Amino acid sequence: AKKVLELLGVDRSDVKKVSIQSNFPVENRPVEFKDVTNLKHDLVEDGDMRDMSASILSIMMDHKQHKGIVHCGSYDRQSEIHQCLQEMLGAGCERLMTHDSHDADEKLDMFKKSSGNKVLLSVAKEEGIDLSGDEARFNVLVKTPNPFSEDPRVKYRIEENSEWEWFFSQTASSTAQAYGRTTRSKTDWSKFYILDSHFKSFYDRQKHLLPDWFIQAAEESDLEGVSA
Repeated sequence: AKKVLELLGVDRSDVKKVSIQSNFPVENRPVEFKDVTNLKHDLVEDGDMRDMSASILSIMMDHKQHKGIVHCGSYDRQSEIHQCLQEMLGAGCERLMTHDSHDADEKLDMFKKSSGNKVLLSVAKEEGIDLSGDEARFNVLVKTPNPFSEDPRVKYRIEENSEWEWFFSQTASSTAQAYGRTTRSKTDWSKFYILDSHFKSFYDRQKHLLPDWFIQAAEESDLEGVSA
């Protein structure tokens, strides 16, 4: 927070922090950490996407009657997961929906209006969308949403300025945003799944950057016990 204020040119004495708890019942917005495989870029191995896809398929089977969204994190990963799921599902692959960078809004609208149990394999939909009620009852975060380390601006901030607090605060914000795409009111409900094993180390070290209402849901599930 201090670094953000410095970047904005705002004096700390002019700022007052206000923290508001969620009034959405925690039982309506559970978090489940599945610890499937580590998707940190230098640790990804052959077969990891198939393991990840198998876990997504298991979630889909647990929600046979429900629609859901899967945050893939990149179009390459989306394509790999889609291909794996098509092979695993066979004729049942009609349940899947994807989009590209050109038709993302159109496909999202189609998904929201669809009936049945469609599953949207999405990219860059962690923020700014509203999936309320039956529009999505499960919400899957495939990869810990760190800023893209090869982006020149990110690289400069990390390598030249050592802005790790900024880096991890972006991860925390993106995680909370993805979580908030579903369960949109006090009477709404959905389940949030985190599949990337790398999230474990992020949570253990940077939990303080996450909102209290996310930590509350995590502590009601198994995230408090993920430390090795």
